[in-house]
Amino acid sequence: SVSTRGCDIRDAACQRLIYRATACVNDVAGGKIPDIRTISLDEFEAELQAESGPAESAASGWSTAFALLGLLPTGQGVQDAAISVAVNGIAAYFDDVTKDVTVIDRGDNQDPENELFTLSHEFVHAQRDQFDDLGAFRDEFATSTDSFMAVKGLVEGEAMVVSLAVVAADRGRSASDIDWTGFGEAILDSSLMAIEASDVPFLTAIQSLPYGLGALQLGALWGAEGRDVIDQLYGDPDLSLLAFAPDTAAKRTQPL
Repeated sequence: SVSTRGCDIRDAACQRLIYRATACVNDVAGGKIPDIRTISLDEFEAELQAESGPAESAASGWSTAFALLGLLPTGQGVQDAAISVAVNGIAAYFDDVTKDVTVIDRGDNQDPENELFTLSHEFVHAQRDQFDDLGAFRDEFATSTDSFMAVKGLVEGEAMVVSLAVVAADRGRSASDIDWTGFGEAILDSSLMAIEASDVPFLTAIQSLPYGLGALQLGALWGAEGRDVIDQLYGDPDLSLLAFAPDTAAKRTQPL
């Protein structure tokens, strides 16, 4: 195992250490650490605005429909709402086109353990991309909203459970010591609470629900069968988010 000793994730040496720790837990040989940049929250929002461009008129039909269904405040555009959800919910991301990792600096003091989890999470994506090309994987299997959510559930669920195992290893514990069910249920509960509290619940669900359901299912699979079972799912992925909702999640569906 590799100990990070609570290092600063903005430091290049720390980033290399976390990449090695993630590769060790993830059982990945070789591979190249991605380029990593840190941007402010304002810069992140500006980049999202620039990427979306002046396309709100094309999305106006969606905006009207969402508002009529009570899923979007009247007068708010679906594009602006989606950007707001991303700004509020994303701590870092891996870009499967540029192959780099971006960390969002929110200007507050972060818990080193949370920072380790966050950067390791993105490194899991980077390592998976080097072997399975996440962009091509998504293009092949994510052909509807439901299949997109299922693919995201697999990709984000993998990153959630591997990065938790990295944090455990950093504490000197093994993956077998982790309460996988408790972890998955806690993430799912957090996702459902966010959806229930949101004034744009459908967009919040698209953003957050795959993390909760993915962590719950993949954590349970790792706990029962070991790490390799996740690799098998990439060869034959589930294409409906319903597959990520085991019986233990049924009692939590009321907010939806």
